[in-house]
Amino acid sequence: MSNLTELYCLMDEFCKAFEPQLNATLLANGQRKRIRTCRLSLAEMMSIVVLFHQVRPRQFKWFYLHYIQSHCRHDFPHLLSYNRFVDLMPRCILALSALLHTLRGKSVGFAIADSTSIAVCDNRVLR
Repeated sequence: MSNLTELYCLMDEFCKAFEPQLNATLLANGQRKRIRTCRLSLAEMMSIVVLFHQVRPRQFKWFYLHYIQSHCRHDFPHLLSYNRFVDLMPRCILALSALLHTLRGKSVGFAIADSTSIAVCDNRVLR
């Protein structure tokens, strides 16, 4: 993705189809639970996580505090604090894995494994 808008549109279209299916298949344990809405949508959270992997900074905290909150505030008007975003990040794991599964395409039926030996320091033989 070369554009943040394209990335968000992809995530949003996927979430419009995925979230109703997910909510319909969730199992309940008999207790009533509140489903609170978040100011940041699932598509926005997924976009930030994917953007983190595209930009490739060393730390997510630096990326969120310095890149997202300073440069992308106009793209995400309802940004959460860093701590709250990290607390809510597990919500998007299932959706991201489902998206990656749908985007990977068909398997061609073969795989290549690299069998190059790896040099190890202090390689002791057990006797």
